Amino acid sequence: MIIAEIVFRSLLGKGETIHYVAHSHPFTIYPDLFRIMFFGILIPLGFYLLIPPFLYLWIAWGAVGSLLFLYRLSVWYQDVWLITNHGIIDHEWKTFFTKTTTRIEYDFIEGISNEISGFWPTILGYGNIKIEHMSGSIITLKNITSPRKVESKVMNRHQEYHNNQKFKDHQNLKDLITKMIRS
Repeated sequence: MIIAEIVFRSLLGKGETIHYVAHSHPFTIYPDLFRIMFFGILIPLGFYLLIPPFLYLWIAWGAVGSLLFLYRLSVWYQDVWLITNHGIIDHEWKTFFTKTTTRIEYDFIEGISNEISGFWPTILGYGNIKIEHMSGSIITLKNITSPRKVESKVMNRHQEYHNNQKFKDHQNLKDLITKMIRS
């Protein structure tokens, strides 16, 4: 959670704290990571062992492969739902220069649902989770780890937020009535 606070601090508003971070399941990026590791790291290492005179070529190839591997990991890490004390932040990181952030305040959540469909999602416990906004738009995070747990976390934070709002409204009304009586 400390790393998430540091990495995503620019997405948070004043007084906002992260309560839960939801990522897509790592199983969904393994094919890309293995492909990059094989073609970008293992093959240059093999060529170095077979043809050592081209050392700089193999080092450059391996460095590019390593950078692609780290890039793919960072894209996975940055594509996230942040469940905060004020709402949900859907941060989608497509490339270094293309990022999309959608914020849904708890007041505007109309519904939340999860879906686990397929053999591997059922076995590994990942699926899609959708939040319906009052405007009718639906925000989806696909292949999320433990969608039922995330749904429960959102509903708990939603309930806690509304309880806090009721308490604040009650206090404000009480203060207003007290001022009116004193006047």
